[in-house]
Order: sequence, then structure tokens, then C-alpha cells
Amino acid sequence: MSYLAPVKVVGGQGGTPFSYNVADTGGHLKRLVVWVGPDHVTCIMVEMTDGVSKIFGTASNCGDSMTSFTFEDREYFSSLTLWPNSTGDRLGGIKFTTTKGQNFEVGATSGQPPTEVDVGSGMCFGVKGRSTDDTELNAFGFLFIKFSA
Repeated sequence: MSYLAPVKVVGGQGGTPFSYNVADTGGHLKRLVVWVGPDHVTCIMVEMTDGVSKIFGTASNCGDSMTSFTFEDREYFSSLTLWPNSTGDRLGGIKFTTTKGQNFEVGATSGQPPTEVDVGSGMCFGVKGRSTDDTELNAFGFLFIKFSA
């Protein structure tokens, strides 16, 4: 996929790989909902502009803390940082800034070394990661369209 910016998946190696993208429909990320437990991100829901939502993790396993972000029209990522949890076996935290100057931060964004993500054009068209039987979110990353040369 030559249109794909370098992908960084943060978390552990447990579980089975998953990938979800809407490149074929021309959609992109519209809304992100993140649940955080005591020491890691437990569940993530992505809603795309084509109206499809996908949940990674299980709502019954989600912690009490839920945070969401809805992108405005023509608003994309300008920066993204992901952190592993304290033991490195799960995604610990997410922090990003948008092209309209909005900020989003959830989970543990300190302790372990951060992973700076190349957001390319800033347009996120999917996600990938690892999960155990679709109940435990082990690792997570975002798929971005790179800048055209």
C-alpha cells in the first residue's frame, strides 16, 4: 500500500492481529471513543465518515473512564503520540493534536517511553493492532494516508 504512512502499533505481542480500514470507500476517522482501566486502554471504538463503527476490546471489560473526540469537517491529526502501559504489554495512553488546534489526551502518558507516530497527511483511514478473542485489546495503532510526493 504505497499510500500508507509508516504504521506504529504500541502495546504487547499477545493476541491475534486485526486490521480495519475504509480506504476503499474513501472514508476516514470521524469519532474516537476510548475506555481506560487502572493501567491501560481497555477498549476503543472508531466511527468512520462512512457511518460504520467498530469496537476493539469488550464493553463489559471496559474501565469506568470513557473519553471521546469527534473530528470537525476537514479536521485531521497534526501529531500523535502513543504510550505503552507500565509493563509494556498493552496500550497505555493516546495523545494527539488536530489541524484545528484541538488536543486529546487519555490514559497513562508517562512512565514508558512514548512512540511518536508519523501522521502523514493527518487523515486516518483505519486502525490495526492485536486482541485476544476480541475481548482484550493488546496493542493498537492508526493507519494514515501519507503525503503525496
